[in-house]
Amino acid sequence: MKTVQKLKFSKTLIVWVTGILVTMYVAQIQAQINTQVYTANFNAQTTYKPINHYWSNTRTDNFLTASEKGKNAALAAKYRFVRKDGYVLSQSSNEEGQAVPLYLYYNKTRKDYFTTASPQGIRAAKASGYQNLGIEGYVLKTVNSKYKHLYKPLWLYYNNTRTDNFTIASPQGIKAAEAGGYRKVRIEGYIRINANTTANKANAYTGLIGTIGTLSIFESDPFKRLKNEAQKSAVIKSKMTPVKITVDNPKWKKVKKDKIKFVPFRLEDKDGKAISPSKKVTLKNGNTITAQQFVNKANAIEKKLNAEGYTLRNNDNKIASKTITPSEFLDGKVATAPKAIGPMKRGAELKNFMSLEKPVKIVKSLHDNRASSNTGRTITLKPYSMYSAKEKQDVSKYVFGNTSNTVKAQKITRSWRNFKIKAGQFGNLKKIYEVNKTINKDWSFGEPSTFQASMQGSVQRYAKIYPFDPKNPEKSKSEFLVSATGKAKGSLFDKSIDILNASCEFYAPSDITKKMFAKIQIKALGKTLFNMNKQYAQKADFSRIFANTFDVSFEIEVPIVPGIDFNGLIGAKGEVGFEYGAKILRTVAQVQAKPMVNLQGYAEAGAEFLQLLGGGVGGELTFIKGELDLQAFTGIWNQNSEQIVLGVNFYFGYDLEVLSGSMYAYLEACTPVIDKCWRPVEHEFFKWNGYKSSGTIAEGQKTFNLANIAKYEEPVFTKN
Repeated sequence: MKTVQKLKFSKTLIVWVTGILVTMYVAQIQAQINTQVYTANFNAQTTYKPINHYWSNTRTDNFLTASEKGKNAALAAKYRFVRKDGYVLSQSSNEEGQAVPLYLYYNKTRKDYFTTASPQGIRAAKASGYQNLGIEGYVLKTVNSKYKHLYKPLWLYYNNTRTDNFTIASPQGIKAAEAGGYRKVRIEGYIRINANTTANKANAYTGLIGTIGTLSIFESDPFKRLKNEAQKSAVIKSKMTPVKITVDNPKWKKVKKDKIKFVPFRLEDKDGKAISPSKKVTLKNGNTITAQQFVNKANAIEKKLNAEGYTLRNNDNKIASKTITPSEFLDGKVATAPKAIGPMKRGAELKNFMSLEKPVKIVKSLHDNRASSNTGRTITLKPYSMYSAKEKQDVSKYVFGNTSNTVKAQKITRSWRNFKIKAGQFGNLKKIYEVNKTINKDWSFGEPSTFQASMQGSVQRYAKIYPFDPKNPEKSKSEFLVSATGKAKGSLFDKSIDILNASCEFYAPSDITKKMFAKIQIKALGKTLFNMNKQYAQKADFSRIFANTFDVSFEIEVPIVPGIDFNGLIGAKGEVGFEYGAKILRTVAQVQAKPMVNLQGYAEAGAEFLQLLGGGVGGELTFIKGELDLQAFTGIWNQNSEQIVLGVNFYFGYDLEVLSGSMYAYLEACTPVIDKCWRPVEHEFFKWNGYKSSGTIAEGQKTFNLANIAKYEEPVFTKN
């Protein structure tokens, strides 16, 4: 995929090694074919898998694969991952268009892999002696109109000099192919931009919170919802001030090598024949210079590399320098990260755990633990203001108590006592019970001077309970509040990034003379996406998702070796969002919040860096991908002259991946005769296995029984 021609050096060893690696790879692919059966299923659920671009310095070969075994074979042969080009169908499905197989072919003579789905490509492959290695997945020949915005063309390019077929779909790959002298042949099919299966279906959330329990929007894949919703909004984009790293920067480290003797390149082809100094050579950026100018520039670079122990003649990529993030800020932080107490609750399990309705067994006696004391009947507790008039009459016939952390109900069989209540007594009484607790958890990895990413969440539950006056129930002083906050931050080379800062707070006073309120604020990259502060008379329900595409970057210059600098962009892009649901009534406040972030780190080579021999960037870095599930409610389930029943529930779950993968920049060498290129040296920006974890951080489910003032004439706890 190169336009300039190579400088003279021995190829014997390279050819020998390449032959061995190709043989190994073909054997692995063939084994895959012999053990895997591909079956068309046009009625199956449409699923997708990524198709990835790999590069081998040794083979100077590009390879596109969508199979796991293909990936493993590429890595075993020391291919480097370049980028994800998109997604192909895992199985044939005509739901979104006409699906056709995507085949992988290989020609031993040409040492060329050929990925094709078109009849023309298949015929050409067979006619040219290519071997069919199997089906990589399925692409669409045609795309149904309502799905067209989710697909992009998979192009076939061809280089006549190299007799090389190159199938590619990414804008970066297409740009590189065209700069390398490849010509566009045809569209082989269409592949998915993303794997979002709900992108063209009804939005996952449908409106207000349900009457009970967890919002339905929290039951499906949050990152699919995030991407789907982000596509509806404008990109939040920011370009920060440039960064220049020098060799004396303590975070820049070179790999020490002994100097090597400088041997200049000459204007000769591989057979030792002279090349005309005026011969035109096309650079990767499309500019044309003479062969003499090219050799002069190449020798200038060779001198600089030789002084550091490297050479353009090296056909194996070598890491010449690194940007160092100390291990104590990576592996060292894993040991101190918040620890899960159990797996993350999802779907029906979480809905049941956080339900506002609680079925309670009716027993003959609250103090009798025998199973025979159960009547076999139940009564449902729920926030008092959610009862109908008939339900209030029914529930007032029972008292409730906790036995072995289980709430039970006993029917009242005696008449109410008659109490003399002094005028103003209830208004002057002190609170019976108060709870005000907040859980804060923070995950932070990396160092601001290089790469750092963090995510933080908090959930609060608050209740202050006063005696219940059965003669004036509307004047109860009890109050309830719940809140949730989610934050995500990052830093790239001391460039601080406020990724997401979202909070919501809901307050419900029992006294109807006071207003309830809802406060919601969502910011991304310092920009306010939503800000609400409203009051409500009696009740309010909320459910909404906010999401945006996020792209922040800056220009960077960093030495690969002293005197040879990489210049380009470094940044992070992806989606950020916040889902929330809430219910506030006079006797309950409920919150459900989910901050979500899915950002990938990226780098792009600048035109200046690509000018002479060529260069680029590679790797795949998950900067931060995470969701927090923050839920809480506080409320009164029942209140009468005998007692007040209070419910307090909370849940904190997480699913995080932080700083996982690598990013690197490479220098590329090409010669004037042979249309072939390789990568002699690299600079490693970042490399780490990352932090990957999910689970439940904290949870609680409690029901309190409080004795009312009418029973004891002063507030005390029951001892059930």
